[in-house]
Amino acid sequence: MTIFYSKSVFICSALVMVLSFTTANVSAESSSLNYKVKWESLSGGGVTQSSNYHLAGEMVSNASSGEMVSTSYQLIAGFTSPPDTDMDAVKDFMDNCIVVSNTDQRDTDSDGYGNACDPDLNQDGAVNFVDLGLLKAVFFTSNENADLNGDGAVNFLDLGLLKSMFFKPPGPSGIAP
Repeated sequence: MTIFYSKSVFICSALVMVLSFTTANVSAESSSLNYKVKWESLSGGGVTQSSNYHLAGEMVSNASSGEMVSTSYQLIAGFTSPPDTDMDAVKDFMDNCIVVSNTDQRDTDSDGYGNACDPDLNQDGAVNFVDLGLLKAVFFTSNENADLNGDGAVNFLDLGLLKSMFFKPPGPSGIAP
């Protein structure tokens, strides 16, 4: 893969690599097995390289392993993991309920929204009085779709979850269509 940019964020596999260049005037190139970056001109001289990158430019400092800085460019070569907003060990892009922790990813109606953030019981895209009526009809039962918190019973805890999302859409979800 060849990419031409002066300020960029590259996503390689499910990892993020950040490269930031501030000035340019001579053609240069950086590459690895996962990426190849070409940019127009880095001023200065000298060569710095590792197994992750190769740069030509005047080096001012080597701040830390994987980070090189000069008056003409800054390269941060490293990988960070994609975000997990609710810290449930499921990355946001794969999480069916991004802002509510739900490690089990329970989605009993298979709509792409986890039960923990899906009190839209009639699947119309909004939590409203119709959903409240549907929850009321199965109150104190074990209806799996209305059991939003997964404790095995439809009760006041589920009503509280529905109330917190009233007049809102279900989600957000990283996988819902």
